[in-house]
Parts: sequence; C-alpha cells; structure tokens
Amino acid sequence: MLMVGLSASVIRAAVMLHCLLLGGAFRRRADSRTSLSVALLLIVLQNPYAVCDVGFLLSFAATWGLIILVPLWNKGICLCGCIAKRPWMQKMLQPIGCSLAALVFTAPSIII
Repeated sequence: MLMVGLSASVIRAAVMLHCLLLGGAFRRRADSRTSLSVALLLIVLQNPYAVCDVGFLLSFAATWGLIILVPLWNKGICLCGCIAKRPWMQKMLQPIGCSLAALVFTAPSIII
C-alpha cells in the first residue's frame, strides 16, 4: 500500500483483501458486502473528508456495482437457453457484465 500511495481505492482493496484472508483463517465464508462496509468504516474513521474525494466515490461505486450486478448478470446468462448451451459464449459475456456493472454504478458520480 505504501509503494502505490494510500489513496482510498488502494486502502479499500487492501482492507477487502484482509477481510477475505481473515475469513479463510477463521474458516468463515468471506462476504464482499461486509468487507466493503469494513473498508468504508475504516476509511471514514481515519478521514471523514474522504467521502468528498472523487477516487473514493468511484472506487466504492464500482465495487458496489460489481457486488450487486455481476451475480444477476451471470444468472441471466445461465438462464438464457441459447447462451447456456454455449459455455464459450458465457465466458465471452462475463467481462462485458463486469464492465457494465461498474459503469452503471459510477455513471452518476461521473456525470456530477
């Protein structure tokens, strides 16, 4: 973290990674929503003005979009009959779903 700078996005990623690793160490299933909340809490406790930073907003919005929309996108791909028969098409459409999920949730911050 120190090598790349202590920006909000780097701290968020590091805290989420630590939550994932600690969950595995205690034989618990890692929950992305909880780890994102822990990251938010730690960043805001350290610097309450971080919520005014554009990098903070974009990082948390994109991550939240990935957490919420990607499972829905993947479920929709699996339910579609023509795509479900072609696994190569599922693998091709998954990155598109990730990009769209991040875009949908960061668009309001970008427009403002």
